[in-house]
Amino acid sequence: MFERMKVMFTGHRDRVTRIECLLWIIDALPKNTIWLHGGAKGFDTQVDSAARRFRTKKNTSVFYPDYKSFTKYGAPHVRNDQMLELADLVVACWDGRKRGGTYSVIRKAR
Repeated sequence: MFERMKVMFTGHRDRVTRIECLLWIIDALPKNTIWLHGGAKGFDTQVDSAARRFRTKKNTSVFYPDYKSFTKYGAPHVRNDQMLELADLVVACWDGRKRGGTYSVIRKAR
């Protein structure tokens, strides 16, 4: 039996994408795709809203940073690494900044 596809969504807290772009991506994914995101404001919130509206919420897994076990700056990176390990595909809303969590995920995903 085939495993369900897992797609990691990552993006900046101060950016979202045009809804048409996100809908195009959603439409291209298999209906039973599992969505992974970090639950942060910005693009993660936009993805979560789209999941609620256009897909069943049970197909979405939110990975919150573990600030009790890791530092304020380390926890989001550890969380991103955990999602990246599970993901078959990464969708990034990236503005070209060469720093931060989104950039780190893009570099590691290549």
